[in-house]
Amino acid sequence: MLKRIGLVCQVLFTIEYGLKLATAPRRAAFVKAPANVVDLLAVAPFWLELIVQVCVEVSTGKQSDENGEGGVSGLLRTFRLFRVLRVFRLGARMRKLEIVADAVRDSVEVFGMLLLLLALALVVFSSLVYFCEQGEFVYI
Repeated sequence: MLKRIGLVCQVLFTIEYGLKLATAPRRAAFVKAPANVVDLLAVAPFWLELIVQVCVEVSTGKQSDENGEGGVSGLLRTFRLFRVLRVFRLGARMRKLEIVADAVRDSVEVFGMLLLLLALALVVFSSLVYFCEQGEFVYI
């Protein structure tokens, strides 16, 4: 089931990239833009893996295993991690996400103080529990 969902997503991302490329006024500038390079790097390994898998099956006459482990296939699966980089593009498009990121950036010192106070409370209350139990722990 997850394989089918992945296949549908890859096809949709490929169609999206192809449509953006087809409608771009300056294709060379479009292809060189960092966001579009990330898109291409996210989509290309799937198709390269599929081509390699088909070529291996044709040349050997055997179907490859479902896992597709090892060799070129494993390397291409590693490159599929570029899909994660698509998330970082959202910040440029969504103003609300930028506002949240700015708020988090401005609150880093406060978060640090919060973590310090939580660590202090953890030490104090765990010490209290230890002394209340007087070194014995009874399983219930």
